[in-house]
Amino acid sequence: MVSRIAPVARWRVVYFVIAVAIASLLTTVPTVSAQSAGSTIHGTVKDEQGGAVPGVTVTLKSPALQVPQIVVVSDADGNYRFGDLPAGSYRISYELSGFKTIVVTDLRLTIGFVARHDATMTLGGLEESVTVTGASPGVDLTTTTTTVNLTRETLDSVPVGRGLQQLFAMTPGVTTNRVDVGDSWMGVRAASSNYGPSGTAKIQVDGIDIADGNSTGIYMTSMTLDEAQIRTSGNDAEVSVPGVSMIAVIKSGSNQFHGSYLVEGERPELQGSNLSDTLRAQGLSNTEPLRHLYDISADLGGRLVRDKLWFYAAFNRQDKLQGVVGFASGPGADGKYLTADDPLADVRTRLTHGAVKVSYQPTTKHRLIAAYQPTMKYQPQGLPPEPSRFRPLESTLDYKNPSR
Repeated sequence: MVSRIAPVARWRVVYFVIAVAIASLLTTVPTVSAQSAGSTIHGTVKDEQGGAVPGVTVTLKSPALQVPQIVVVSDADGNYRFGDLPAGSYRISYELSGFKTIVVTDLRLTIGFVARHDATMTLGGLEESVTVTGASPGVDLTTTTTTVNLTRETLDSVPVGRGLQQLFAMTPGVTTNRVDVGDSWMGVRAASSNYGPSGTAKIQVDGIDIADGNSTGIYMTSMTLDEAQIRTSGNDAEVSVPGVSMIAVIKSGSNQFHGSYLVEGERPELQGSNLSDTLRAQGLSNTEPLRHLYDISADLGGRLVRDKLWFYAAFNRQDKLQGVVGFASGPGADGKYLTADDPLADVRTRLTHGAVKVSYQPTTKHRLIAAYQPTMKYQPQGLPPEPSRFRPLESTLDYKNPSR
């Protein structure tokens, strides 16, 4: 007898194997102490006279949650609490027999935000309800750390480079040693100082400590991030070094498929030149023209199993070809370097970045996340040292810097 698995059952087996593999992966890696990226909603439910109301069913819903809803019941003092929530927009409902139902919509939480939302129950039928819209708390009254949250909307709208460290330049109290406009400094790390002193930046992506920003190469792009929180002062013991601390979260899948793509480019026809007559009179005939700069990216997220298994994948490539003053591809017709007939060479910088994230929700109280981000920085003309008038093309080396 030959047994056959029905198509639906076969897919269930595949999903189960994927889930078990993810769980095995996460249980075999070392435990990492991570700064909390989860948010909190808490509060007290009272009646019109100010007395505590126990037994109120408080239901939380959001597209950011991997479960349909989370339900808690207010305690004897009327208190309730939802913890370790992902950033996103939430809907809260308060229900108790004999009282009107209260519904709060568009409650926006950012990374690490502690939101207090109290509710006042009024007498009425169960079928009656009161809806409050746009009740997002603007100030975190619990956390003492000085923070700036950069949401996806901010990352998409502000015209800065897409490098991870360029987010520091958007933070009050933090200065960088270069301003990156449109990725003009692509592939170059920016040193940062926090309220004056220079320090080592601590960066975490989905709870994973990655190399610090001032001493090791990090060339990740912010296009894969859903949100980033930058902490400038008042950090707790989880931050082991002085300076800037960043907590970032990669985009996630959802029950609905979603994706985007972006193609950008620039050529010499769109550029200006600062080569003046005075400079030409001094013998300068060329600056550092940008031959081309392009940025191609695409991502896709969705579900493998509704409310259970989500996925997100992204790819990004940036390529820049730029001239360097005096950088020669070889000797001229006279066979000598450092003469006027030296043919000029260009310097290429290419960054390739990917991201994969899988989220598995085995129960309403447990969520497993696996994330992987490979990056490659490639410069055929080599760094260091930098190509220059005194280092022609034939003396440069291929430079590759993979990270993950």
